[in-house]
Amino acid sequence: SGNWNQLSTWQSSTDNTTWGAASTSPNYTSNTITIQSAHTVTITASTTIDQTIVNGTLVYGDNSGSTLSINNGTGVDLAINGTFQDVGSNNISWASGATWNIGSSGTLIRTRPTSSDSWRDNYDGGISTIPTTANWIIRKTGTDSPTLTSVGGMYYPNLTIENTSGSSWTTSSTSGFTGSSDYPRVTGNFNIGGSGTSPVIFINQNTNATSVLIQGDLIVQNGSTLQNNGTGFNVLGNMNILGNYTGTKNLLFGGSNTQIISGTSLSIVQSLTINKTGGHIVLSTPVTIKNSLTLTKGYILTDNSNLLTIDTSATVSGGSDS
Repeated sequence: SGNWNQLSTWQSSTDNTTWGAASTSPNYTSNTITIQSAHTVTITASTTIDQTIVNGTLVYGDNSGSTLSINNGTGVDLAINGTFQDVGSNNISWASGATWNIGSSGTLIRTRPTSSDSWRDNYDGGISTIPTTANWIIRKTGTDSPTLTSVGGMYYPNLTIENTSGSSWTTSSTSGFTGSSDYPRVTGNFNIGGSGTSPVIFINQNTNATSVLIQGDLIVQNGSTLQNNGTGFNVLGNMNILGNYTGTKNLLFGGSNTQIISGTSLSIVQSLTINKTGGHIVLSTPVTIKNSLTLTKGYILTDNSNLLTIDTSATVSGGSDS
């Protein structure tokens, strides 16, 4: 643990067996560089790394003028099995062909308005192969609004949008889902609010013909809001709204397993489509349809307290006694 540029942070070995005090801080000319589990190293000055394995925590710190460069060496150049915090004030510089990957329990945290496209474009094997159980956290910590890649074939693992800035944060065209050329895929859970202490108002503005795909659960934490604009969401897991859900676009449930709609604040849905290949939709909270209900395939199960209400101006299409 310690500052990357302090010798006391490191030990070195020429045979990976006998270890001793390091004579120099590591860089891309070193062999494998490992941040051990339960240790934290912070990069405070410009450096170039390669063959770096993060089993603990590596922080690219917020130090004016410092740049982290990723060299293209042997194998994967940055492997995140623990936590990598991208909090630096400058864009990370990726050499041509440099790659990174993340383990099934790894976490990437981004807090600054620097480009996130390089994280998409330099993933080893293509971003579509990112593990569904990994964690990608967009965290607002001050006056900056961190960016996320939302178009161009983007795949996220578990995606969390959270805010610790002390005031409410409404996502913008760079920090929400935007664009029309493609649609984002969240292969894990999509969590709005996360463990943040301040509210998030997340706006979906992606207008691709295909809805934003959430393969896991859609969660809105207490105090936060999801505005479902754009083309809407296709949810394959459960939906739990503890905060607020607004917007005028379609909410599609298309999973193959039983899905639960729950929460303390979800009451009005503009448009709901059920098109399931298996399982059911189970209401654990009352839901009112304001605009349209489309019953393509599957069942909605309600009870005496968790009712589905069709508003007087709403329409219903599909559905049958079979």
